[in-house]
Order: sequence, then structure tokens, then C-alpha cells
Amino acid sequence: MFGELRDVLMQADTSDPALRRLFPAAYHDDPERDAEYQELMRSELVASRLTAISRVVEVIGSSDRLESGDMDLFLQALNALRLLLGTMLDVAEDDADPGADDPEDPAAAQAHLYSYLGWLLEGAVAAAMALQSDDGGRR
Repeated sequence: MFGELRDVLMQADTSDPALRRLFPAAYHDDPERDAEYQELMRSELVASRLTAISRVVEVIGSSDRLESGDMDLFLQALNALRLLLGTMLDVAEDDADPGADDPEDPAAAQAHLYSYLGWLLEGAVAAAMALQSDDGGRR
């Protein structure tokens, strides 16, 4: 899935609605300023997310432990994946479990994956918070 996320991030079409949560508007009431912001920040956001994805794929493929600083990259990559899937599923903030309870729904598998990613992200955040409190806030 991280490879697919990498491909989506590297695509040239910046107007793809599936990317709206990965690159949210900074100026909702001023499209011109927002376009300028997007132009300035998009490459930095893409580079940051690609770095996170690369490191997560490397850790998953070759190690059983995260190194110092890897947890932040893991959280960033996992969150980006969940945001993209949630956008594709058209999940709203008040959706408890989108489509996962209807096995006839063609998007049921994706809805289950979205729920699983939420659970995994919650657990990763809890682990990151525990690590931070264990080392007195130093990382």
C-alpha cells in the first residue's frame, strides 16, 4: 500500500480530488493565495511524505525495530495512507465505520481497511506517546 501511496504522491495531476486531504487548502476564502501556497509547499510536502514512506518500507522489509525518529515517519506515512483512502471512500468526520457493515457494498473491503488503519494509527500514537513519556520527552 505504501508503494501505491508513493505513486499517487508522485503523479503530476495536482487537481485530483483524492489528494485534497493530503494537500488541504491553506486559504479557503482566497483561491489565488491558496494556489500560491500550494505551489510553494507542495514539493516540500511530497518530499517529506516520500521520505517517510521510504523509511517505513525499509524498516518493514528489513528490521523488526524502529530506530530513533522512525516512529514519527511511521505515523506520517500511515496517516497519509488513511487520509487518501478516507478521501477515496468519501468518509466524513461523523462517519463511525463507513460501509464496513454492509458486505454487499463494493467498497466494503476498503472500508474495513480504513477502519484497520485507524486502529493501527491509534495504537501507533499511543506507543509514540508512551515512548515520549518514558524518555522524559527526549527523542
